[in-house]
Amino acid sequence: MRLLAAWVAFLGACGSSSYAVQGPDGTEHQAVSCRRSIANCWEQAAALCPSGYDIVDKDSTTDITPTALGPVGTEKHSMLVRCR
Repeated sequence: MRLLAAWVAFLGACGSSSYAVQGPDGTEHQAVSCRRSIANCWEQAAALCPSGYDIVDKDSTTDITPTALGPVGTEKHSMLVRCR
């Protein structure tokens, strides 16, 4: 989970992104990050892994930003997936 938290911090500034990383078992995995809906991450992982994928780890956070109209929440989702 610590490894995923580092990816969340790194990818948090991006709208949607993915990149290859070395997974816990030493094989290539994909780190996927998206905003708004976890479904966006699932779609991105499916596009990266046409033969399917296994979710190794996932995390979701909500950042609250105060505004003149009241607080606004921004959802951030990340997944570590291994393509089949």
